[in-house]
Amino acid sequence: MFAVAGAALLSLAQPAAVSAAHAAATDSPAPAAQRNVPPGAHSVTLITGDVVVTRRSGAAGGTVDVQGAAGTQAQARIMESNGDLYVYPESVLPYVAAGVLDKRLFDISRLVADGYDDAHRDQLPLIVSYNSKAASASIHRVMGWLWTGK
Repeated sequence: MFAVAGAALLSLAQPAAVSAAHAAATDSPAPAAQRNVPPGAHSVTLITGDVVVTRRSGAAGGTVDVQGAAGTQAQARIMESNGDLYVYPESVLPYVAAGVLDKRLFDISRLVADGYDDAHRDQLPLIVSYNSKAASASIHRVMGWLWTGK
C-alpha cells in the first residue's frame, strides 16, 4: 500500500510529456502524445476551469492539450495509470498530494466514459464531503481558491 502511494506521489512530480525545451522554442507547445487517450475527440472542463482536449484515432494513441481557464496554454502533469489518463494542472498538485482533492477528479478516461465531458454536460457536478471541523475548514479554503483563484 505504501509503495503504491509513494509511486503515485512520485508520478505527480513527473513533468508532462511536452518537454521544457520544446515549450520554450515555440509559442504554442504541441499537444502531448499519450497512449491511454479515450477514442475520438473530447473536451473536459476540470474543476479548476482548465480544459483538457484529447484526440485519438486508431489504436496508436492520441494527443492531450491543456488550456487554462483564460484560454492560454496551461502547465499540467500528464500521467497514465492502470489504463487511464490523468491530467493534473500544476495548481492542484499540492492539494492532490495532501489528499484534499481526489485524484479521480482528474481521471480524464473515467470522466469521458461516465459522460462528464463537455459534449454531455454544461455544468460541473461536484460532491464535497468531510468528517471533521478541520476537514471542513480545509475544503472551504480549497473551494474558495477554486472559485476565486486566491
